[in-house]
Amino acid sequence: MKNWRSDNLNQSAFEKTGPIPRSITRTFEKFKKELDPNAESDIIEEFRVSRYQTSASIVRFVLW
Repeated sequence: MKNWRSDNLNQSAFEKTGPIPRSITRTFEKFKKELDPNAESDIIEEFRVSRYQTSASIVRFVLW
């Protein structure tokens, strides 16, 4: 999974504060991603990573 590396993960928790709210900035970033010609494949890849992380969390929760 190409997005599994930590440098490619969502960096919203590490964004600096500024005069423009982060939610507005993220909204524009999402809009720019949708205009990307590879948007569909990127979304599918992000979904696969998210699904893997969720299943790993559930397995770990059940085993503990």
